[in-house]
Amino acid sequence: MFTWSTASSPLCVSLVVNVSMEPSIRSGSLVLGARMGFGVDDVVIAEVSDSHVVHRVVEILGDTVVTMGDANQEPDEPVSRGSVKCVVVWVLDPPYSYYALSALYVLLIYASCIAIHTAHSWFKYRRGTSK
Repeated sequence: MFTWSTASSPLCVSLVVNVSMEPSIRSGSLVLGARMGFGVDDVVIAEVSDSHVVHRVVEILGDTVVTMGDANQEPDEPVSRGSVKCVVVWVLDPPYSYYALSALYVLLIYASCIAIHTAHSWFKYRRGTSK
């Protein structure tokens, strides 16, 4: 699973790549999460066993949280509250998630081309003015 967030960002973005949350959240869905309080039955983005999962909170015991995918038979291993990164607030199902990712990819390439062109022009200008 691909998850993007920074420590200072109030949001998380994750691409779901498995079927553990079906039928609620399909494989290929793009989910947006917000850093906020959570409770039992909330779907969260959490760090479980050195990977990120988008699963439902099934139990909270003090500082320990137990999550489980809707399609799974067994819950995940318990994790600390700090392992829960975000609460899922928005889901973009396929094929629309693919369209969004494709558009983001094109914008990233376009921005990279502009940055490279600008840097090249700046260095060319600086080289020409230093003589």
